Amino acid sequence: MITYSIGLKNKFRGITVREGMLYEGPAGWAEWSPFLDYDDATCVSWLRAAREAGSRTLVLQECTASGQITLARLRDLAGCGRRDAQLLLERLDADGVTRRLGEARVLRRRSSAPAS
Repeated sequence: MITYSIGLKNKFRGITVREGMLYEGPAGWAEWSPFLDYDDATCVSWLRAAREAGSRTLVLQECTASGQITLARLRDLAGCGRRDAQLLLERLDADGVTRRLGEARVLRRRSSAPAS
């Protein structure tokens, strides 16, 4: 984990220094930098979003390598809880990246036909 503190040229939201952290997860680096006036629930949402950004790559890699990913497999790869893994998979389904097939997720097929 790397923490940072960056001076701002212009005051923003009453602050002149922006602070946050970078951390390396199983799928690469992610950044987390909620504002100091955020409540705990909002900070947790921001942290989940950062973890999602880092874990999304895991899903793509696993689906490419083995053709699918299960909730349990993502939980183990990402080192997160079942609920966080489920939320990420549901988000990827909603974004059209994956689709549920039984107990697993598979990548959605993309059309290779050129757009007209």
